[in-house]
Amino acid sequence: MAWFRVLAFAALPESASPTVAIVLAALGVLCGLLSLAAPVALKPLFVGMSIVALPIGFVISNTLLILLYYLVVTPIALIFRLIGRDALHRRPDRDAATYWVPRTPPASLKRYFRQF
Repeated sequence: MAWFRVLAFAALPESASPTVAIVLAALGVLCGLLSLAAPVALKPLFVGMSIVALPIGFVISNTLLILLYYLVVTPIALIFRLIGRDALHRRPDRDAATYWVPRTPPASLKRYFRQF
């Protein structure tokens, strides 16, 4: 139903006649009422729109993830490497006797019952 509204508003530029927009809005209302009265009747429309939308969503989501990785994550990693940041302490230290990180034991075992 929302798609028909979007198409109706897109088909209504200032210079065009509102006939196309009215027809699309009427189709949206008809589909909305039909989906409330008999949802099974709109299953082919739903499946068809899902088949069309699935590859579009796949391409857009993968493109956005690739852009996010290469435009955000990679520059941050390069900056960290240039300034010598080692957050995981992975550099080998030949003078260290062990690589264990000292931790203080918990004060009381009752804190396990108060996790938050």
